[in-house]
Amino acid sequence: MNAITVASFLIKENKNRFNSKTPLEFNGVNVTEGNLILNKHLHLAQILFLGKYGMELFEDNLFAYINGAVVNTVRLNYLSLIDDNSLIFNQDNFERLNETQEKFLKNILIFLSGASFEELSDLSHVDPAWIEARKNYIKGDHSSQIMDIKKYKDEYKINFKDALEVIENIENYIDSEK
Repeated sequence: MNAITVASFLIKENKNRFNSKTPLEFNGVNVTEGNLILNKHLHLAQILFLGKYGMELFEDNLFAYINGAVVNTVRLNYLSLIDDNSLIFNQDNFERLNETQEKFLKNILIFLSGASFEELSDLSHVDPAWIEARKNYIKGDHSSQIMDIKKYKDEYKINFKDALEVIENIENYIDSEK
């Protein structure tokens, strides 16, 4: 599974959450609000999925940027991803998410729905993989920003135990309403 597929699903499920093209200066960097929010959702979904299921949700690398983790393919293609008329990123062109992945992502959307871009960035900054990659960053060496999330799989289970329980409770509530 690639991150573009996951991003497309998140956008399809809640376009209003991600389509803000508002330019921001955040931590001295010019960003687009919706792009930042989308990338933080991807990051948090990735590490929480890894903590819960022991495997990655998507295979793309996460990079440790100053405002938190970023998936470069998503960052660079953000405007096309949110464009309803983009033929390149039409959902039909991608691998399908399985039922577990879809449920998990829908629950992530609910879990993070009230978080501002600043709060999402702060959450991204507590990831030990982000902290390590930022510490080891060598200016001009893009590969030094790659986050080794697999190394912290067991830590995610512990550090994000409460978040994983809330997500589980969301899932149980939704299932009970069916």
